[in-house]
Amino acid sequence: MTLYSTCSCSPYTPEADTEITSDFGVEIYLAVAKAVNCLTDDSGAAVKLLLLGGPRFLGRAVADTALARGHELTFFNRGQTKPGLYPEAEKLRGDRAGDLNGLSEGTWDAVIDTCGYLPQVVRASAKALA
Repeated sequence: MTLYSTCSCSPYTPEADTEITSDFGVEIYLAVAKAVNCLTDDSGAAVKLLLLGGPRFLGRAVADTALARGHELTFFNRGQTKPGLYPEAEKLRGDRAGDLNGLSEGTWDAVIDTCGYLPQVVRASAKALA
């Protein structure tokens, strides 16, 4: 997997994460962090960001970076992985495989999906957000 970012923003360096145990994991974490680091609206202000998924691996990179940049972060997930992590973020509970009602509770400038493995699940989420 290769992730590219052409951003010229100042770099964000995440704190040490004991859950990332491989060089490849660190590389992916930093690539995702760099991409999220560049999110701004047209005026350069922070954005309202919806993260579909939890605070594991890629979700953690998104959350760490988004909050460090001052973005307003909302999680949509089942709340099973470290639900107390990121108390400053809004949490919407639901399940990508069926209960998407929580997605009707807000509007966001950007959506990042870290767990879109099945086309029908991604399609349902996109439809719920449209």
